[in-house]
This record gives sequence, C-alpha cells and structure tokens, in this order.
Amino acid sequence: MTNKRPQVVRNTRKDLPDRAWPSGVTITFMHRIDQIKQFQRQTGRFPREDDPNGRWIREKRTVGVTVSQGKVLDRELPGWRRKPKRARSHSFEEHIEGLRRFIAKHKVLPNDFQPHGIFLSNCRAGSIVLTPERLDLLEGLHPDWRRGARAKTPGQIEFDQTVAQIRDFLLREGRYPAPSEPNGAWLQNVRASRWIAEKLTDEERQTLDRELPGWSMKRPIRNRKPFEEHVEGVVRFRAKNGRFPYRSEPEGVWFASVRRYLIITPERKALLDAKLPGWDGELPRSRGKRIRPNLRLVA
Repeated sequence: MTNKRPQVVRNTRKDLPDRAWPSGVTITFMHRIDQIKQFQRQTGRFPREDDPNGRWIREKRTVGVTVSQGKVLDRELPGWRRKPKRARSHSFEEHIEGLRRFIAKHKVLPNDFQPHGIFLSNCRAGSIVLTPERLDLLEGLHPDWRRGARAKTPGQIEFDQTVAQIRDFLLREGRYPAPSEPNGAWLQNVRASRWIAEKLTDEERQTLDRELPGWSMKRPIRNRKPFEEHVEGVVRFRAKNGRFPYRSEPEGVWFASVRRYLIITPERKALLDAKLPGWDGELPRSRGKRIRPNLRLVA
C-alpha cells in the first residue's frame, strides 16, 4: 500500500467543450466569433462600430487580447486587426432630409443621442458654416430650430420616472422616502450634492418644484402617527399574539421607545394603563436583554 494522495486537478475550465482549446478562449468568446462570421457571410464585411459585434472587435483591436485569443481570431476572422475605413459622412442636404423625416415622425427635434442630433447641435453652436442657402433649408425645416424643443435623452426620461415614483410615494405615505428606501438615496444626493445641484437644468428644477413641493428641505417634516394610533396598534398586536411586540415587529420600536425614552404625561400614562396593563413592568428576555421600565414620567 502507498500513502500517496490522489492527484487533484485544479482550475479546470468547465465552460470549454474541447480541452484542446487554448487558455482564455471561452464559449462566449467563440459564440461572438460565430456571430461575426455569420454577419460576414451575409454582408461580406465586418460589422461597423455602431453594432455590438463591431464594438467588440474594436475593443479587441485597441485594448488587446491574449496570445491564444489572438491566434484564434487570426484563424477564424482574418483581417480583424485592420482598422475599418470610416463610413462616408452625410452631406448637408442628407442631414436635412433625415431631420425632416425625424420631425415628421416624432414631432420634436432630435437630441444628441438620436440620428442627426449632433449635426443639429453643431449648426446651433456655429461649428458648421451656414450660408444663406443652408439657413433657408434650416428655417424651412423648423422655424425655431435654434431653440426648439428636443426629444428627451435617456437620462432625462429616467429623471422624470424617478420624480414620478417619489411623488407616488409622497401621496401614499405622506412623506418623502428615507435614504434606505427606494429613491431615497437619489433624493438625498440631489439635496446635498452641490455638483448635482449645479448640473440641474432649469426645466428639471421646475419639475422638482412642481411635482415635489419642499423637496429641497434637509429634513422634511414627517407625517407621524398620533400617540393614540400607536397604542391601538399595540392593542391589536397583543390581542392577536398574546404578548407585547419586539423591536423587529409592528409597533415594536415605538413600544420600546415608550418604555425607555419617550416622556409620558399623566394623560398618556392613564391611557397606557387602561389599554395596555403591564406595559411598564418587566418583560421576558428578548435576544438576551431585559428591557428596563421607563422612569421619565411627567408629573
């Protein structure tokens, strides 16, 4: 008998169907190559950079690949290292026709992320020479092309959606969300960050003022429940469970505060004695701690 332990093979690649593949070449890598080869069979060229596969090739060409990945690419996609020729730029008239089609479809001017949006921004900024003939084309395209309303960007759409969600929360709960609640951290950052405040456009600030009154307050007034409603909540909990609530349960934090921290007036003490007998006595252990009774009573 021998005392040798069986050899353990570590760091085996489970995503490789063929052990002969070089290191660093995964199924995802080869699947991307198959997509590009299929595109080449259909079009006779590599995908352009506005296509996800085209951006993938550009990343491999500029950022770099491992030696094994480069060998696979050279074998499967010959010519991938050559930078593709830049696509022919549109003429001024072609941009105008594209803008006309966009306006007819969307009823607004395009933003910088949409077709012909950069061209329109360059015209507004004076980066393109505007002859009288070109100015006539722009005026015929849209009479207020210099300051007209443009389609909202993805960031502006997300801003409007977030504001709408916070407004729904405000109408439902009667308060603004805390930082730990959905959209609460976003609202806190908008309030506190000077950099974000400077980036807000006049339209976005008007939207906040209109949809979220008092949004800029550091500590917005919370819509707290009356003392009597908390008492009724504890009464219902005790009738259902036969005991007082713990901190992690409904009304538990409030009940613990009543027993230890809140100042109790004679009227409130009488209400607690009537509704919750034994509220100020010793309670069973909860998580290894014995709760002390509240001694902050107001005569």
